[in-house]
Amino acid sequence: MKKACSVLLSVLLIFTMQLCVFAEAGEIGKTQLKTVVPNTHEITVTYNDGGYVLKDGNLIASGAKFAVDRFDSLSLGAVAKLDSHLERVTVNGKDYTDKLQYGMLRFDSVTTDMNIVFTFKKCFGPTEPTTNPTEPTEPTRPTEPTAPTDPSGTTNPSGTTNPSGTTNPSGTTNPGGDHEDPCVRMGMKGNVYRGKNLFPGAKLDIDLGEIKAEAGKDGAYSVDVIKDGFHVVTITDENGEVAGKTTFSVSVSDTATETTVIKLDDGSQIAVVPKGTNTLWLDFVVNDDGTITIVPVEEPTSEVPVTKPSDSGNPIMNNPVISKTGELIRENPLAAAAVFLCGLSLIFFIILRKKRKDDEEEENTKPVC
Repeated sequence: MKKACSVLLSVLLIFTMQLCVFAEAGEIGKTQLKTVVPNTHEITVTYNDGGYVLKDGNLIASGAKFAVDRFDSLSLGAVAKLDSHLERVTVNGKDYTDKLQYGMLRFDSVTTDMNIVFTFKKCFGPTEPTTNPTEPTEPTRPTEPTAPTDPSGTTNPSGTTNPSGTTNPSGTTNPGGDHEDPCVRMGMKGNVYRGKNLFPGAKLDIDLGEIKAEAGKDGAYSVDVIKDGFHVVTITDENGEVAGKTTFSVSVSDTATETTVIKLDDGSQIAVVPKGTNTLWLDFVVNDDGTITIVPVEEPTSEVPVTKPSDSGNPIMNNPVISKTGELIRENPLAAAAVFLCGLSLIFFIILRKKRKDDEEEENTKPVC
């Protein structure tokens, strides 16, 4: 009897456990794991006072926050001031400097929040000396009779050794040696057009007021210094009305032999310049829709006529008719010879005819015997 009761209780226990397991499994099956995917992502852009950052061609303030729809593209342009260059870009703490293209940072598809930091640094070219961080300068104590000298034998105003052997006007040191100035400078000239016509009096505002120029009566403009990198230009008419606006980049190439302008799919324009170029020649064409087309042009040459010293005081040779005739004879010697022979024959014919007429008159005047 006891064995029968034990078997019955065991069967009931097993059946009850199965029901509990099925019930718990059913509850788990009803549970759904959900992941919330945002429709937009927050972008924060920060930069120091060495330049500016543009979004879609418009200036944004440092520390600005804005939303971008998920999977949308994003393009940011870094405009360095005349005395600075873009040194580094980080995204969420990761170095993205190598991903810069012609001074622009592009994201084809935004899928996360981003904190983007642009770091500008001073150039150490001739116009903007900077301090070498590895060689800090120290003030000279007035009680010291002598001050250290640099390798060239000259004393820096700060009383410290200058590794490059040169003294900056501000008393700071240049890196010197094998360091190369990261800022490539050149002049820029050309014409401004409105459609197919010249645009005299047009005002060019480049890099948010860093560079200004005005087209003369002949439509020509001139900029003393512009650097490689990303730029923004706004062209206004004489009344201050905006005629056109665009962004462009200047890229220095070791292999290019002439200046070319490349237009990317997004409308960006890249002026590729041969290394060592002193003056960049670009025409700005303002279109009816407010866009600006950038066209590379060759440097104009002015040919000065050369006057031979022996002819300078000769009034006959300086006569334009005689001078032009001489050029025609030199250019067409056979034709000149034919004309000369024809003229000579005509002279002989006139002389013979004159002689015959004189003979006839003489014959007629003789007395008749």
